[in-house]
Amino acid sequence: MPSKTENPIAVHIRQDVIEQVSLFDSLWPRWETDGDVLPPHRQRTSVNKLRGYALFLGMPTRKGSNFGGAIRVLRNWQGRLGPIRDIDVSRQWIQRCAESGGEPAAQAAAALDDKLSLRRATLVEQVRVDARGLPGAQTRIALATARHHFETSLQQIGRRRRFDYRPPLRTVAEPWLAERQIIRGTQNDEEIHSFRVKNKKLRFVLEILAKALEGDARQEVISQRAVISAEVHNALGNLSDLLVLRNEVRMARANWAELGANLDESAAVLETARTTLEAENFKDWFARWPLINSENFLGDLLKR
Repeated sequence: MPSKTENPIAVHIRQDVIEQVSLFDSLWPRWETDGDVLPPHRQRTSVNKLRGYALFLGMPTRKGSNFGGAIRVLRNWQGRLGPIRDIDVSRQWIQRCAESGGEPAAQAAAALDDKLSLRRATLVEQVRVDARGLPGAQTRIALATARHHFETSLQQIGRRRRFDYRPPLRTVAEPWLAERQIIRGTQNDEEIHSFRVKNKKLRFVLEILAKALEGDARQEVISQRAVISAEVHNALGNLSDLLVLRNEVRMARANWAELGANLDESAAVLETARTTLEAENFKDWFARWPLINSENFLGDLLKR
């Protein structure tokens, strides 16, 4: 239990770590039974937050360390859930594209949705098998191990009543700042993905600081930066999802052509609708660029 004199940053990170671990673990019975499965992105988000906090706290994630090994096991589980999550999101975007493309896009949309639905069922069954077997056992042990190491680290910083958040903030801010120089005005898929990953870690840290620094003169500024970072995260996430769908549509069209299915015209309309949505989301992302393209976006938070 945290003491009354423990610094608020340690208290809030502990609370969120406990919440993420509990959320991750509470979803496990859904994989071990044949009941409904909650959206897998919730377990993936739990791991992303734990990784972000570990980076902020300077915890050893290198290969060979106990905590690093636990994080790698959790990331492996993320890798199992990722394709299922992508299918779920792609099917949502397919529906939006079908609505935009109207009747001409409907046939290809339905065929692609059926294809993804069948693939999802296969992937879910494999995850169920893994959850009941050794991969599942290893993941749950890794989760408990990570929780233990977090508690040890938080106890250490919790004793420092005047804990300075700026040095650890730099551990997530500096990679973000370096990547921002690369991302400027680009539409390169890999560069956008790389920046999105770094922005995700920054967002989680800014959000926890916004909660923990109540009464601090910089709390309002940090809260504003956290909101902007979340908006950037959503904008880039949409672009990433539409990229995944673009690849799905292209592979499906090639497959339908080989099978002689009469879907190419409908698929072309579906792809046009997807491209239109992508253009709208690029516009949304570029509208947010000026908000982060400033030395003061993080610079004033890192100054002594």
